[in-house]
Amino acid sequence: MSKSLYYKLEHSPHPEQTKIRLKVAMQNQTSITDILCDPPEFCDHMGYFLSKSLIGNPHCWPNGAVASAIIIAYTILLMLVAVLTLIMKRFNVRRRFGCSSRSTTANLSNFELMALNRKLTPIAILVLALLINVSIACQHGYLRHTIDLTCESSNICRYIYNREVLFNRVHRELCILIRHNNRTVGTVKISRKPLLLSCSKVSLFFTRDTTPRVYQKTRCPQAGSCVDDKCATIAPEEIVPELEASAKYPGYSTCTSSCSGLVCGCFLPLPACSFFRLAHVPRSEEVFEVVRCQDWKLSVPIDVKITMYNTEKNYSELLTPYISKRIGDFNVDVISIQEPHSQLLNSRYAISDTEAFVVPDQYRLPVKCESYDMAFSHFRNCTNDMICA
Repeated sequence: MSKSLYYKLEHSPHPEQTKIRLKVAMQNQTSITDILCDPPEFCDHMGYFLSKSLIGNPHCWPNGAVASAIIIAYTILLMLVAVLTLIMKRFNVRRRFGCSSRSTTANLSNFELMALNRKLTPIAILVLALLINVSIACQHGYLRHTIDLTCESSNICRYIYNREVLFNRVHRELCILIRHNNRTVGTVKISRKPLLLSCSKVSLFFTRDTTPRVYQKTRCPQAGSCVDDKCATIAPEEIVPELEASAKYPGYSTCTSSCSGLVCGCFLPLPACSFFRLAHVPRSEEVFEVVRCQDWKLSVPIDVKITMYNTEKNYSELLTPYISKRIGDFNVDVISIQEPHSQLLNSRYAISDTEAFVVPDQYRLPVKCESYDMAFSHFRNCTNDMICA
């Protein structure tokens, strides 16, 4: 006994033929048949005149889409003219009513209010319905579709439908029609948000936001630290006793010769010593970690609205490329993504618990610390990385 099997392909803009494989298992034998079928015309299923499918896909019937737009614009114009006419009539009625009330009180008692003209109510309802349909219409983003027929050991078979849609910078929202028994039973509306990038960081050093402060002290020759030609031998990291107040901050020291003798308040006519120390004083207790991103992990946030048999469900999910995620009754995959290219992605970043900054490569941070604890509790032990000429 032979039976006929009819299979109807879903409409799609993909022009290539669809490969259909039919497996028939009878007793211990399995037969496999491969058939190439021409896809149905995509535009044959795009709805009718003034439908949201036609408005969303005007390339299928340009004349109908243009005519629909003209009818909608003309209807809106008629509605505006009707509303303005009603307003002007009501204004004239009120003005006549005011004039008659000033002339005599007898006419006031005979004045009757007139109801607004309701002949334009159906037109208003039609315009509102058209505007709603236009507002909720979105692009039907079928790019490619596949259908797999899978059968279990218990002879229960089912179809698995796959849809591939393409997002770009222009279209961030796409709709997919759900059809059953040759009729539409629901829609899936997918809205893509901006990409999220997570940094796989490599720590360089720690630092704090500082402001430079200069400590200065002058000593007469052979007094205090001004001995043995100290200005010529002082090291940048050395802290003389005269500048001990700056020892709790990282920085560098220097010395210059200054005037001496009785005119400058010193006894000996030898060069005096002016000791300077530039210290980096923290502005706050906030510690920044300076990092560089070795890699960026992409995530795709989406909003999904599934409407099935007049029941609507909304989801907000974060998708990881190439990893399937269950959303309602559907499995959603990001199978291809274009990674962003920007010079900022290769920059250094200063990150704290509350904020982050981009640090240009040519910018030198004045203080470098080996660890968070050193930057927070032992800031004086951090390395000064800036010396003014």
